[in-house]
Amino acid sequence: MDENVQKLRVGIYTIIVLLILAILIFLNGEGWNSNYSVFLKPVSAPGVRVGTPVRKNGILIGRVDDVRTENDHVVLRLAIRESERIYGNETISIGAESVLGDAGLEVLPLRQDLRGELVSHNSLVERYEVKPNPMELIQAALELEDDISMTLASIRETSETIGSAGTGIETLTSQVNAILTDDDSDIKKMVADIRQLSMKAEVAVDSVNGIFEQINATIQDPDFQEDMDEFVKTLPAIFKEVRVGISDFRKIINGFAGVGDKVNENLDNVTRFTDSLGETGPEVVEQINGGVKDIRALIEKAKGLEETIATIQETFGNKDGTVGQLFNNREAYDEALAAIRNVKEVTEEVKRVSTKLEPLMNDARHLVDKVARDPGGVIRGAMQRKPVGAGYKGTPGSRSLFR
Repeated sequence: MDENVQKLRVGIYTIIVLLILAILIFLNGEGWNSNYSVFLKPVSAPGVRVGTPVRKNGILIGRVDDVRTENDHVVLRLAIRESERIYGNETISIGAESVLGDAGLEVLPLRQDLRGELVSHNSLVERYEVKPNPMELIQAALELEDDISMTLASIRETSETIGSAGTGIETLTSQVNAILTDDDSDIKKMVADIRQLSMKAEVAVDSVNGIFEQINATIQDPDFQEDMDEFVKTLPAIFKEVRVGISDFRKIINGFAGVGDKVNENLDNVTRFTDSLGETGPEVVEQINGGVKDIRALIEKAKGLEETIATIQETFGNKDGTVGQLFNNREAYDEALAAIRNVKEVTEEVKRVSTKLEPLMNDARHLVDKVARDPGGVIRGAMQRKPVGAGYKGTPGSRSLFR
């Protein structure tokens, strides 16, 4: 009886296990789910075989249904559950899912506005990427073992060098600290000298600032500006007087020029009788001609000076011109003052030349008067080196040498 009960219990447990296994197979089996096929043609598919899982967002959505190779690529047929969707712009990543080398396919999802059109049954997914094989990475790392060892040795040597340099820096810091803390050190004296020099420089800068402030205050002084205004107002009258003086001087010079022309005319008449004059005659004529040339050059200078003064007067009469800037531009004031000084110097030069020409013009008048009165006496005096009117006068009725 007990043996039959035991057999019954074993049979019941076996039936229950088989039912549970059938239920699990029914729930998780691929054969019970409807799928649609998607093709992928990567250059390579390391570790991929039939049954390799296909995941999206970490969730299993299908498996590799078929694998075959072509000349330059691999053709993978993916069986995707009908409830899952793959879009044309999404990328399928192929590679190992773990360090152990288990391959898998991962669909990389995109945002709704970027994922593109839905992939239909028996369509080709063009976007894919092949992950590096972990074993290849490990092999590459093993090949770099010697280089890594050398790099570590270099790092060790560098750290030792840095340690030695740190010791040297510490020693140098101690020495510098000792020098700075020593009251008799040259560096401390140099710092004190620099500080003293800086203080002197500050004092000098303050002095310069004070000078410029005084100059600014002087320029902005109402009395100074009033004096400058009065001076500028008197400038047109001064230039007018100078211009009138130059005009008068020009008239005088023109008169001298007329006298010079008359002298030249008389000298031309006398020249036919003075071919045999001695050394005194040519020197006098040369002096007179030089004086006439000086007079003409002086007339030209007077004309140029008159034009310059007219231009300056016109400039000073313009309210929008340079004169308006004399209150704010020191340089313009200095240039005007220099122009006035130049006018004074030219006037003094004219007076000096006039003083020098006066004796020469008196001699010219005296000589012309003598030539006009007694040309023969001048010729005889030049030939005999005697003054006019001296010597034998001759007898009445006698013939002269030049008759």
